[in-house]
Amino acid sequence: MTSFDSVLARLEPRDLGYESACGVWTGAIGQRTGYGNVKFNGRVWLVHRLVFETIGGPLPAGYVPDHLCHSFADYPCAGGPTCPHRACARFDHLEAVTQRVNINRGPRGNASKTTCPWGHLLVESNLVPSRLPHRICLSCHRAHARGVTARSSGRSFDFQAVADEIYVSLGFELAA
Repeated sequence: MTSFDSVLARLEPRDLGYESACGVWTGAIGQRTGYGNVKFNGRVWLVHRLVFETIGGPLPAGYVPDHLCHSFADYPCAGGPTCPHRACARFDHLEAVTQRVNINRGPRGNASKTTCPWGHLLVESNLVPSRLPHRICLSCHRAHARGVTARSSGRSFDFQAVADEIYVSLGFELAA
């Protein structure tokens, strides 16, 4: 059985551009995720989650440990499995946040997007209310629903025109 002290011993200090050196896991790394894995007390854990829960206590329901050390300004990376910060398990580099906050802080998170693929602003008054960790353009969402109805009754449908019409009806102006 692995002891928690032996888990901590496998964290290697490494400067990845944060205010203090990361504690990078030197053991097994998931190929698809890039996160460190360890078997502890009969269960396979993500190392950063194990460290967070062992030192900081159980995460509240719906919360995940987020890597504060992943600063895109100081250490730009594309995120994903090749991100070196995913292997960091230093407790003071982790923060308990909702999955929505975690995703939106990431490089591909919706927080960095200002418009939908059709050019509509992603602002509060043009978002579908959702508890999910993503933002959906309200104009396009409503246009999609109208398109399903139109196509099921055999009528033609111009998605962009309908989405733009809804966007304008919500009080927005179309970009030139």
